[in-house]
Amino acid sequence: HAAEDFYPRLLNSASLCADSDACSIESAELYLKEIVHVQSGCAAGTLSGNAACNDVLRVSEVVAGLRQKIGDGSEQEVGARALGALAAASLYAVAAAVVLHPEVSAPFTAQEVWWAFRDGYVGDLASSLLHHGGLVDAPAEGAVPFTAQEAWWAVRDGYAGDLASHLFRNGGLMVSDSMDSV
Repeated sequence: HAAEDFYPRLLNSASLCADSDACSIESAELYLKEIVHVQSGCAAGTLSGNAACNDVLRVSEVVAGLRQKIGDGSEQEVGARALGALAAASLYAVAAAVVLHPEVSAPFTAQEVWWAFRDGYVGDLASSLLHHGGLVDAPAEGAVPFTAQEAWWAVRDGYAGDLASHLFRNGGLMVSDSMDSV
């Protein structure tokens, strides 16, 4: 009759977990598994007449709360994974545009991307991004486009952010005139 002894504490803990942001999805799943295990004993008749089997309303409320928490957590995990995949795809598209189209271009700003979505020309924006790496623009004075080898080195060695910063700000790597005088 160990189930009868710990079951009220299990229900209380499970109820607190269902209502708490601090309780993990994994913990909620474990609580749900334990409650279902005890309730299957009630259904099988191995715990008949036991106090654990008598409060069906409380058990159903706790189980519903745990299922809601698990469902909400799964949706958040899927959303986070989708956002990560979108960020990776965006980085890949920019890297591909730099490697495949070394001509100098200006990146699209967040405002321009918003306008493209809002006004229905996101296809044109995407086409320009994939064909030219952004809006074709005159290079900054003294800017040299990155080569495919330089883009690969930046990704491999962990300074792709710096490369992207120079690319978006200047259209390439700024070459100083002071080097010519040496």
